[in-house]
Amino acid sequence: MKILFLISSIFLLSNCASQTSADKLVNNPAQPTPTIVNANNVNVNNWKPIDNEADKIDEAERKELDARNENFKQVPDEFEGIDFENFKYPLARLKNGEHEERDEKHLGGTTYNFDEAFFIDLNNDNRKEAVVMLYAVSCGGSCDGGRSIIHFYSSRKNKPRLVDWIELGSRSGGCSLKSFKIKDKKIFIEQFGKCAKNSSYEENRVNSCKFCVKDLTRSIYSIKSSELFRESIEEIKTPETNVINYFAEISINE
Repeated sequence: MKILFLISSIFLLSNCASQTSADKLVNNPAQPTPTIVNANNVNVNNWKPIDNEADKIDEAERKELDARNENFKQVPDEFEGIDFENFKYPLARLKNGEHEERDEKHLGGTTYNFDEAFFIDLNNDNRKEAVVMLYAVSCGGSCDGGRSIIHFYSSRKNKPRLVDWIELGSRSGGCSLKSFKIKDKKIFIEQFGKCAKNSSYEENRVNSCKFCVKDLTRSIYSIKSSELFRESIEEIKTPETNVINYFAEISINE
């Protein structure tokens, strides 16, 4: 997938300083993005990767997940003719699966890439919704390590209608994607870091490396009457993890 290429590319840029990225969580009022205190004081030249091997799925399991997920990539009649690689999203209009926004002031910008699209009935109405995932990497005087943006579309008269979207945090800023699962009409999202305050970033976050994050946040969503609701959110204490090359787990089930 394009995620692997993007993450490998930004690994070469990992000596950059942190950059902010907004996080949108459904049904919460917008809040100002908090600043990261001492974010630029971490020693990015001498960090050592922290690997929680017990927390990763093995290659055989990953292949099994990918094979099962393929069953949900078949385009249903209600989305026939919709090209999500050439499509206007809330944050970007993609052409041939990508879009680049230049930031001349900071000598950088943001690159958006189409990642995957899945089709599954989430509204229990015998019609499938589209779950479209983009991946964005922002660089300037710094690079954020990339973030996932998850869109949910229903179909009305064979035209896509945006239900809602969730922009997760970046790998350098915290609240990046650990896993995304759909099962029994429920949407389960795990993020690295403390993310319950509707922010990509943790206040006063000082860890041992730029891409090191402590703790996890687990959220459960559902779609009802063509609206996305967050049913619960939970923060869980975990050891520090280096997420620079973490390959997020994607699991789609009926």
